[in-house]
Amino acid sequence: MEEGVYELEAIHSEVKGWGIGIGKKGKISSYLGEDKLESSYIYPVTSYRADGTPLFTKLAFLKLMERLGAEWSRGEVIELQIVSERVPYLLESCLEQSYC
Repeated sequence: MEEGVYELEAIHSEVKGWGIGIGKKGKISSYLGEDKLESSYIYPVTSYRADGTPLFTKLAFLKLMERLGAEWSRGEVIELQIVSERVPYLLESCLEQSYC
């Protein structure tokens, strides 16, 4: 996704259930393993296996949705700022490009 500030909103579809919209640019969702990774999606992760495979993405998404839901219920506007900055990854496998 491009750098910028995006408003987050709760979205729902009959097929995929609840998600979090990132403006008109993308979504935050849980990665279930069988899905194709989408470049316009952000997948929250709780931790990684030794080989770099993400763990507990559903749990991370549910925690995020619970937190954001409380803010939305109070009428708050929630924004996400995306900036380009190198991340010092601890796992070598995280440095490899993935073109799924």
